[in-house]
Amino acid sequence: MTPPTPTQTRRGVLPHTLPSPLHAVLLATLRDLGRSLPPGVTLTGTLRPHDPHDPHPPVWDGVGTRLPPLPHTPRHPVPAHAPPRRHAEYRAGRTCAAQALALAGHTGPAPLLPGPHRAPLWPAGFTGSVTHAAGLVLAVAGPQGYQLGIDTEALTPDLHASGLTARDLLRHVLRECAFKATFPARGQPYHPPDFQSAPDPRPGQPAHVYLTGFAPLPVHWIRHGAHVSALTCQPL
Repeated sequence: MTPPTPTQTRRGVLPHTLPSPLHAVLLATLRDLGRSLPPGVTLTGTLRPHDPHDPHPPVWDGVGTRLPPLPHTPRHPVPAHAPPRRHAEYRAGRTCAAQALALAGHTGPAPLLPGPHRAPLWPAGFTGSVTHAAGLVLAVAGPQGYQLGIDTEALTPDLHASGLTARDLLRHVLRECAFKATFPARGQPYHPPDFQSAPDPRPGQPAHVYLTGFAPLPVHWIRHGAHVSALTCQPL
């Protein structure tokens, strides 16, 4: 019998697609956040691949279905001097975004070059948002008529030891999510005090984030494992 190649197991499954606690977090996060999206707006996610140069990390959609690779391999420039872990998350984030765009109706390559403040430059007629933290990678994309924002963070042992609480982390994720959704219209750097939210949003209910000059943004959020993730999708 021919031994498996380094990218195969005995069942022909890529190592980074094997079930793991983080993979369960990914699928639960996609399903929970995906329920809040209207038709035409799509959510995708993956895990940070072991190989930072892997052009085809496995990507799942908002109902937990694994997607086939895109016919054109995205080629996304990575930030200079970033460590391999960041390279892997950056490429995976752009791959998720390209998959979300394809599900939303975009055809052809999507370079998603970095724009102001490193946010991706989306193709004409589309918008979206990307996030990655502690191995979890998520992206949302849809028509340009929406404000879209997504963010995820993990309460790692180092952050917990620094005194950061779960409540602090949730507040940060809600603000980041709202910032990403409003950045295309505002074009201003992130300034946390500009974004206010209820101090203790109830689990299972949207948290409203307030920003001067904008209607309150309802942000859907969930906790799975150490990760807190949030998503907002509002028509303009």
